[in-house]
Amino acid sequence: MSAKTPRPARPDPRKSRVEAQPARTARSRPGRVAVAAIILLLLAIAVLYREIVFDGKVFFASDNQAATSFAAVGKSQLAEGTYPVWNPYLFSGMPSYGSLAYTPYVYPVNFVLSVLVRYLFFPQYTWLLFHTFLTGLGTFLLVRSRGAHAGAAAAAGVFMMWMPNLVAVGANGHGSQACAVAYLPFALFFWDRLWRGRGLLVNAAALAITLGLSMLRGHLQISYYTYALVGLHGVYFGAARVVDALRGRDAEASPVPGRLRARLVAATAPPLRRALVDVGFAAVVLAAVVAVSLAMCAVLYGPVHDYAQYSIRGASAAGGAEYGYATSWSLHPAEMLTFLVPHSFGFGKELYLGHMPFTDYPNYLGVVVLAFALVALIGVRGRWVGFAAFVALVATLASFGKFFPVVYNPLFKWLPYFSKFRVPVMVLIVQQLAVVVLFAAGATAVLARAGGENSRRWALRGLVAAGVAFLAALFTQGYWTGGFVGAAASHVRATQNPEQQRMIARMAGEFLARDLVQTSLIGLALAGAVFAFVANRRMSAALLAGVVLVLGMADYYRVDRFILHPERFRSYDAYRVIHDPAETTRYSTTDDMVDALRKLEGPYRIFPMDSPQRPFSALFGSNRFMVFGIESIGGYHPAKLSWYEQYLKALAEGLAGGNFQPLDMMNVRYVVSGTRLPELPRLRPVWSGQDFEQQPRVIYENLGAFPRAWVAGGYRVVSLDETPALLAAGDVDLRHTALLDRKPAIEPVPGDSAQVTVVKRSARELSLAVELDRPGLVVVSEIYYPDWKATVDGAPAEVLRANHVLRALALGAGRHQIAFRYDASLLNRSAAMSVAAFALSLLALSGALVASWKGAPWKRSS
Repeated sequence: MSAKTPRPARPDPRKSRVEAQPARTARSRPGRVAVAAIILLLLAIAVLYREIVFDGKVFFASDNQAATSFAAVGKSQLAEGTYPVWNPYLFSGMPSYGSLAYTPYVYPVNFVLSVLVRYLFFPQYTWLLFHTFLTGLGTFLLVRSRGAHAGAAAAAGVFMMWMPNLVAVGANGHGSQACAVAYLPFALFFWDRLWRGRGLLVNAAALAITLGLSMLRGHLQISYYTYALVGLHGVYFGAARVVDALRGRDAEASPVPGRLRARLVAATAPPLRRALVDVGFAAVVLAAVVAVSLAMCAVLYGPVHDYAQYSIRGASAAGGAEYGYATSWSLHPAEMLTFLVPHSFGFGKELYLGHMPFTDYPNYLGVVVLAFALVALIGVRGRWVGFAAFVALVATLASFGKFFPVVYNPLFKWLPYFSKFRVPVMVLIVQQLAVVVLFAAGATAVLARAGGENSRRWALRGLVAAGVAFLAALFTQGYWTGGFVGAAASHVRATQNPEQQRMIARMAGEFLARDLVQTSLIGLALAGAVFAFVANRRMSAALLAGVVLVLGMADYYRVDRFILHPERFRSYDAYRVIHDPAETTRYSTTDDMVDALRKLEGPYRIFPMDSPQRPFSALFGSNRFMVFGIESIGGYHPAKLSWYEQYLKALAEGLAGGNFQPLDMMNVRYVVSGTRLPELPRLRPVWSGQDFEQQPRVIYENLGAFPRAWVAGGYRVVSLDETPALLAAGDVDLRHTALLDRKPAIEPVPGDSAQVTVVKRSARELSLAVELDRPGLVVVSEIYYPDWKATVDGAPAEVLRANHVLRALALGAGRHQIAFRYDASLLNRSAAMSVAAFALSLLALSGALVASWKGAPWKRSS
């Protein structure tokens, strides 16, 4: 019996040459390739983070300090047997859990990582290194599944891990952001496989778990972008499938399983009907996946969503952050130069010459990555490349924020929840992933020697262009330390002194001059390697892949070292971000100032300020006081209560006019100053010395401070819009008259014969004993928040909002027992939902994997 040799199938013209390559072949040995890639990723982490991995050092920038402070408060409450939901130590008190300041036992991955650190002596920052590895692995799997060359895919994983944006957020204390990024490529990987019919239940369950874990990691903005990326994939490929159907083409693969698709639509049905079934089915599956993932993260999303409506992120008239606040960190289109030349706008810190308020790093993409991404855009056809380009474009335009309102404003106004996020430039992490995907496609095309003689001509043109760029960088060196300095000096914000501005501009010019030479030299070396590979058929693809990897790593390393060791290049040790662990201990160790404050009789709050000229600067924003249980009206958190933000503005206006009442009503008995204050009868110095950083500090007692709770015999009903102005003006005697948002049920009678005693006070409970000889208003110097419920003599009582930010109760004459308790019932209900959804998702994934394994070719009987 004979048979004709089958003719090889012609590649689908709709696919790129990269996509036409088989993702896995017998020779590629995918298992060995994956193991080699994993080893490479781990080595790359060890090289970049050598001090963290081998020397036991830690990142400790200003935002790390804030995280350390929140953790100290949370751990102390856990030690007392109380789950931390309220933090009384910053901003006079605010939700701890709902604001994402500290959310222990929520993220399952942390349980495993903590075991590695505690019992197997892994580095302290294993949590960051692990998620960095996940970012690289997810990127490798994503591009590999789309047919990328093994070397190109491994390099893509390394480059995504070494992306300066990702390195900077991890080094500067934005750990939740760096960790949430790890789920971006995995989400796209599982959804893309689902879309292409590679296993419905496995990929749907894996995607739900991926999205759920992303949300549980606690950086909702990056998680939002993860959902958006999956949605963009559905829109792009769904539209493409409909367009193909209109042209009479049917899809090769479908997200609908074969038998189910046969039931939903006949094989002889028109392509458009079949396409609409595919798209509709995918939309239903995605909706189900999103619903399950949201249920999985309900333990976090429920309380956070509830808090958002009261925070500065969601309390505007439109239900989100105020537009100016939300768009402060918008990328000016001119700053796209930093994608290719990292020092083109001064890089960061005091050298930054751009349009954002400040930054520590540029959003550098890399000359190697951009070169191959350009190859993909020009020379590789296919939907996958088109999708990556589409995502990169959308993310870049969205990052422009207020500088490109045509795109940003409709998103801000109409896209659900988009307005709750600030820092538009943060979306560039999505752009960077898309560009790395393009790099893998372009590198694969070059390594496959696609294009023949035409590719040789393009390689020669690239070599000539790179040579010209290198010569231009050499011959323009004088300009960057000459004419550039005069033009750039006016953009320096660190100082207003003209001489100092020129000095900083000259330093920026020197860095830029060197940067241009380095960038063009790497580009020239890359162009030379590619030309040699294209021109010489004997040069192996593996060798070129190795050269690309080394050049790309060298390119990123020269930028990442500025981020990891800014103190070396700025000659200023205060910029150091990598420290010995002892530095964190020093931050959390008491000093003379703290000892002096802790000896003072409480309860009380402090008002920390650097000087009368700068009352709300660095010291006011310090969270260190909370480490030692010292309550402050200051602190730092990016999503404080909206009404507290309004109070702070009223406080600033009041102090400028000599009105101390907004300070007094917060039970501020002590002012901690960085300088000696002018003599005032109400301020009595009680201590002077230095803090742990050897900075001078003076503690003053505020003799006019109100007690923690008092009785007011009068009130005025004032709208919440008018209250801040009255607080600032000081025309109302707040000690005897309360500003209420509504009329109390019991009419108070003026008089001072009342006694209020604090019986018990903890993070979740406050008990007061009150004795009145006439009806009155008990004003409690504790922040008003709806989750604080009150009882009077065991019966529920109405909590009034007094003086814009405080709590009050109307009481009749007599003795009363008042109890305020924090209501965490929403958290409890959300936790139960999360556990159920997570268990069901794991069960579905496990069942699908077992079924897949049983149906594998090697398990089938012959």
